[in-house]
Amino acid sequence: MARSDIFTLIPLDYWAFHYGLNMYRFNQVNVPDETGCDPLWCQYAPGHGPQGRYHLRDALAQALKEAEDNMARYLGSPVAPDWVWDEQFWNNAGLFETTRFRVIQFGRPVWIPLGDYLDYTVHYIGDWGYVTVPSSDYVGNWCDLHLVSPGYPGACQRQTYEIRPVQIYQDNAGDIVFKAHKAQFVVPALWETCVALDPDDPDTWLDHAEVWSVQPGVGTDYSAGEIVTRSSGCGPMCVETEEHSCAAVNGVFDIHGGRAQAYIWPATYDDTTGTWTAKALGCCDCPTRARLYYQSGVRPDTANCCQPYERSVADAVARLATALLPHEPCGCEGIAQMFEADRALMRTGNPMSSPRDPMAYQNPFGDSWAAQNAWNVCKSIRPNNMIGGGAR
Repeated sequence: MARSDIFTLIPLDYWAFHYGLNMYRFNQVNVPDETGCDPLWCQYAPGHGPQGRYHLRDALAQALKEAEDNMARYLGSPVAPDWVWDEQFWNNAGLFETTRFRVIQFGRPVWIPLGDYLDYTVHYIGDWGYVTVPSSDYVGNWCDLHLVSPGYPGACQRQTYEIRPVQIYQDNAGDIVFKAHKAQFVVPALWETCVALDPDDPDTWLDHAEVWSVQPGVGTDYSAGEIVTRSSGCGPMCVETEEHSCAAVNGVFDIHGGRAQAYIWPATYDDTTGTWTAKALGCCDCPTRARLYYQSGVRPDTANCCQPYERSVADAVARLATALLPHEPCGCEGIAQMFEADRALMRTGNPMSSPRDPMAYQNPFGDSWAAQNAWNVCKSIRPNNMIGGGAR
């Protein structure tokens, strides 16, 4: 589970899978390298590598984040499902439209643990690790489950310790099984120093993992909408308070993956009945802004073991991140050629390096071939912030 404090929607391990890197060496595990061209990756500088080059997962995370943000700006939504929120000026109708496309659901996420820490053992078979959740422990959508490496400092960093990507499936006994590469189960604390890890040392690998369910929460603290009000009385002019509200969402999703609309009105939540009841604003309360919380992002066309990534988008992010790295990473033969090709500029003068379309040079992502691919992917997914309307 390559990780970084810089959270990215497309996992670092996905980037490594995309290029076909040795997953062990990418996660700092010192398996034999007969080729001499497969460096160990570390978390922080100084890193290992030929000619003193750094191969740092933190630098990769920064490049992935930049690639995601650049593409999201033109897609009009996150590159993969993410929990977001908007803040807009209040209007008297109470009807608001999301600023992002591809709205999945309204609400704010709540992380609910399954069992205790020692309940879910990691079993290793060859190059793979497996975590089994008995069917009696969970009834619900498998895709709401997340596998997390223990040892994170606090809840605010839990998400950065999630083991991704994973496959989730049901075995013959009806239990839920997580499957991931063994290299994704390295004990994260070992990455604090740039020391080669021993694959034969059992302390290199996690014994247990945490399983969490993530879904929209209920109650006042997880309301899908909030109203920010300003008192119109004789109190301080700049004092604002937050008035919790619910968001009515029935029938407002665009079937083509566009924006969604929601009515927001003041309401109180009844913990006993689990319902919201509309109420009036105070006589001196003047709404100024509305906040709308929801999940949005590009989803795959077909389900594949609960993978949340659309391959063309995830691959475009991976390639663009490579072009944004401060130096070209090392790799063997075909991998090195992929790195070189994605970082190559279109204006080198080579007859094979010039795009047929002169408009390609107006690409806001840059002049690399990886940037050209990312630009084409963004334009192909509709609606987007460049071409409105239409289905994907």
